[in-house]
Amino acid sequence: MSHHERRAESVLTLEDFTPQLVVKFQQKLTSRAAQARCIDGTFFEQEIEHIARVMMPSLIGDPGGPILPAEYWRGRLHELLEGTHLTRAQLCALDSLLLQLDDLEGRGRPTPAGSTCPCRTGKA
Repeated sequence: MSHHERRAESVLTLEDFTPQLVVKFQQKLTSRAAQARCIDGTFFEQEIEHIARVMMPSLIGDPGGPILPAEYWRGRLHELLEGTHLTRAQLCALDSLLLQLDDLEGRGRPTPAGSTCPCRTGKA
């Protein structure tokens, strides 16, 4: 079996797990969102920067496919959007990352980072 075939077999989706494990995963996401709402802006900055660095490489993956699927990253971004006291720059960064996901899903491949958010385009 080639590396490509082994990698293709190792890509997992939520359907590959038992319903109980999916519920635990969803509870963990909900718990992380609640924690995120209680933490200062530094946490949000670090999370946004981390996602911006690793999201596209993990979506590109290797010939076997993505390391983590788009729905995982969309969930992480929506968790952050639930946070209170997000700055305009943080909202624009999240908007840009969501647009990248939309582009990827619409075109089937990643596109350069970009946002229509006024604080990113200088139109504010």
